[in-house]
Amino acid sequence: MPRALRGEGHRLRLGGRLGRAGDLVSGDARLPGRALRAAARGHLDRAGALVARGPLGALRGRPRAACSDGPPGALRGHLLPGARPRRDHPASRGDRPLHPSAAGRPRRGAAPRGDAPHGLRHRGRAAGAGHRVTTGALYDAVIVGAGVSGLCLARALLEAGEGWSILLVDGAQDDDALRTLSFWTSAPGPLDALVRHRWTRLVIAEASGGARSVTLDSHRYQTLFFADLQRTVKDSLRADPRHRIIDGRATELVTVGDRVRVTVGDEVLQARWAFDSRFRRGTFEVPEGGAQLLWQRFHGLVVCCETDVFDPSSAVFLDFRGDLPAGTAFAYLLPFSPREALAELVSLEPIDAERALRAYLAKVHGVAALEVLDREAGSSPMTEQYFEPFEGDRIRRIGIPAGMLKPSTGYALTRILDDSAAIVRSLRERGHPMVAPPRRRLYRFLDGVFLTLWARWPATMPGVFSAMFTRVSADRVLRFLDERASPWDLLGLIARLPLWPFLRALLSWLARRLRRVAAKPEPAYNDTTMKRTDSHPPADRSP
Repeated sequence: MPRALRGEGHRLRLGGRLGRAGDLVSGDARLPGRALRAAARGHLDRAGALVARGPLGALRGRPRAACSDGPPGALRGHLLPGARPRRDHPASRGDRPLHPSAAGRPRRGAAPRGDAPHGLRHRGRAAGAGHRVTTGALYDAVIVGAGVSGLCLARALLEAGEGWSILLVDGAQDDDALRTLSFWTSAPGPLDALVRHRWTRLVIAEASGGARSVTLDSHRYQTLFFADLQRTVKDSLRADPRHRIIDGRATELVTVGDRVRVTVGDEVLQARWAFDSRFRRGTFEVPEGGAQLLWQRFHGLVVCCETDVFDPSSAVFLDFRGDLPAGTAFAYLLPFSPREALAELVSLEPIDAERALRAYLAKVHGVAALEVLDREAGSSPMTEQYFEPFEGDRIRRIGIPAGMLKPSTGYALTRILDDSAAIVRSLRERGHPMVAPPRRRLYRFLDGVFLTLWARWPATMPGVFSAMFTRVSADRVLRFLDERASPWDLLGLIARLPLWPFLRALLSWLARRLRRVAAKPEPAYNDTTMKRTDSHPPADRSP
């Protein structure tokens, strides 16, 4: 399924130079940095580049291309209708004080509202961006990793309004990489203001050439850019001196008494709770006879065509056409306008992805000439194995290490948002964030059977997906894939799936399971090793 963890913006470098004060010097004119930012409705990043708010066709200094005539949803960096402006944008900041009002935050040393004695406490420590924090500085929460899960948790902590201080450790430094985040939902969500485009119809196509378009009733398929999420959350953190963003990789994260110690470069900092999203593919393995483990490799192109080609109201959700390897690769297409779209190839095996994508666009969509505006690539695991969410009593894993990727699809954003909300709720109600993600054993079993079928008999998958969306309403299928199906939805879907492929996969899964149980207990993913851990969330107690 389409990769869930993606999205990043572009930079437009102007034909001038930046003065030492951050002002733009061009010819005889000098514009102050703040006025330039307000006038351009963009902002200068840390390297002094103006983050573009123009259409995709105008990226990196190019003139407006034909594809820029699409709807506002196609414009990267442009404030969408109904979207909230950034709180610290120079044009909207006014005389807002740098510090929150005293009435809006707990008094110094007081516990946040509804917090247990050992919960997060506001300590009134200032740690603004660029301020070097000495050893011993205390934060309420340290988030290691500024990816999707780290940013979503930071946003949830900020929106809670409890005055908790946050240290965000950003070691990726991938601001120039395109990453898109796609998901479906039937209700308003916390990231609605960042959504770039929504689709009401999905297209599913088998390799034989038959394509089916299904209309969504209550759900909408949506996409946003990681750049927007990153900019929004980081701007909010920088606007409050209690928080700090530190660039670098955490080399140590350990619990020491009732604190967590994190080392980044030459600095040693402390926090009451830690949230770790670090993920190491090289050590992500399962023993022989263990859970299934497949890797989705994805490669995407943002393309612009010279003529109207795409239907912006329909997202091509699963497409096995275009001479792709049978069952082990599929394409999906997200049109932003009649001339502009994100085309993505997902494969379980190594493949010349860009060549396959270009051939797919030419053969299936009749795209004779195109301009590639940007690219994205990556990989994600698909496995039904159990993920241990705790590392001791004060370190909570989030994101992939906490099992937030849906095993059989690779989607994660809605699960990450649910997990972030659960962490904040636990902090408020129980005084600690060590709440375990729900373990839905039935869905884990179904994921295991599904992955077994995909791993051993991939040629059957196009027919399986087609049957799912042909015999059952699309909304019920999406609820099932999102693990929100009612018992009636679940029974109805299972009854309408092809019997023989799943029966064969079930027997194979059972045989594998019996061999695994007979050999040794099932391992759980635990940081850098695949060993069983027995840690549990702490009881409600004082530190």
